[in-house]
Amino acid sequence: MKFQLYIFICLFFYLSKCEELLIPTNYTLSYFNNIDMTKMTCQTDKDCPEFSTCGSFKSKESKKTLNVCRFGNFLCQEKRGGYFSQENDNCIYVNTKMWDMDEQEMNKGFDKKLKPILKTCPNIVKSKKHDDDDDDDDDIDCDTEKCTKNEDCISGLCIDDSCRSNINMYRCSGEGDGSDDEEYLKCGKDAGMACEDDEDCFSGACDNNFCLAKKPSKLRYLLYGIGGIVMLAIVVVFGSYSEKNEDKN
Repeated sequence: MKFQLYIFICLFFYLSKCEELLIPTNYTLSYFNNIDMTKMTCQTDKDCPEFSTCGSFKSKESKKTLNVCRFGNFLCQEKRGGYFSQENDNCIYVNTKMWDMDEQEMNKGFDKKLKPILKTCPNIVKSKKHDDDDDDDDDIDCDTEKCTKNEDCISGLCIDDSCRSNINMYRCSGEGDGSDDEEYLKCGKDAGMACEDDEDCFSGACDNNFCLAKKPSKLRYLLYGIGGIVMLAIVVVFGSYSEKNEDKN
């Protein structure tokens, strides 16, 4: 009996892990960018389209809490290529039970070597395997799970064992709280894509002309500020000390 129970538990655990990381959809980037969310009101999940659930949303403008269909997380392409089908430009649903889109890594309990690799590094980076090279100080340190061929990467490009940006990929999601821009649904370039300013990126963070997976913490900016003040104070004190010594001489 104990053995049968053990087998049942193991089988249940195994089946619970049998989830798909990526699921093809009929949605496109154009659809998400032009959707009229005021028409996406709902009472229950049954009122919502595929890959979305009925959730609350508090509007800052009207101060009202609305029930709207909140879409999950999708990766969409700007043009065909990479992992995406050559025959269409449909978005792909990402199972966030398996993949943490903000941390850019597989969640605990799931195979980190699962293909395709979703993390994408900027096309101009300094890989860990080349740390000793005399590269420019502005190079970005970035590595993904090891790839051996282009097909291993959702971007369709494998260089130096890491997946690199090859096509512009966008992340679309309605799972945010709307605290930043009051959006029911948001689309922006995914991490590792080229950008010109913060607004280009889903995360709202563009650094060295590439999108970050998430905004740096406020503590980081605070530490930078404190560091700058300390350095300025040192320069001022050193300058005053030098002037006093010159006056004595």
